[in-house]
Amino acid sequence: YLDSAARLMEELGEGAQRGDCQQVQRAAHTLKSSSANIGASHLSACCRTLEHRAREGSEGRFGVEIAAIDAALREVQAEVGALRERAEHAPERTPAATQEALG
Repeated sequence: YLDSAARLMEELGEGAQRGDCQQVQRAAHTLKSSSANIGASHLSACCRTLEHRAREGSEGRFGVEIAAIDAALREVQAEVGALRERAEHAPERTPAATQEALG
């Protein structure tokens, strides 16, 4: 997800720089959907806003929306990093320990 999101951010920036509303719309739509799939609802909502603006052909001026998406993506990256850190330090569960915990 994170690698794909980084690539899509590049596509958003490139499309916005060229004024290519279709590229911006496609990248925003893809990032919106994949973000929703992992539960990153704020990021997905930011992408939805940009997707709608790009569909309307807002003359390629998407700086505010892209900045909001970038900030939301950074939050998701930090949360994923924290989850990875916790997972690396979590005790390994054996099937017997899991069964015992479940009762």
